[in-house]
Amino acid sequence: MKRLDQLRIPDEWGISMLAHVRTSKPPRRLPRWLYYLLVTAFTALIAAGALKQYFTQT
Repeated sequence: MKRLDQLRIPDEWGISMLAHVRTSKPPRRLPRWLYYLLVTAFTALIAAGALKQYFTQT
């Protein structure tokens, strides 16, 4: 695990929290409710498209 701490990963990659586990500053993440909102909206879009395709093919 020492080699993982020695890796220099740019912050833009989004995986910097893997290499900097022991730092005191936590990585900036989305709030949990916003993450759930995005997943729910994406699922609703897929479901709406599937239902529209299902009802228009007959």
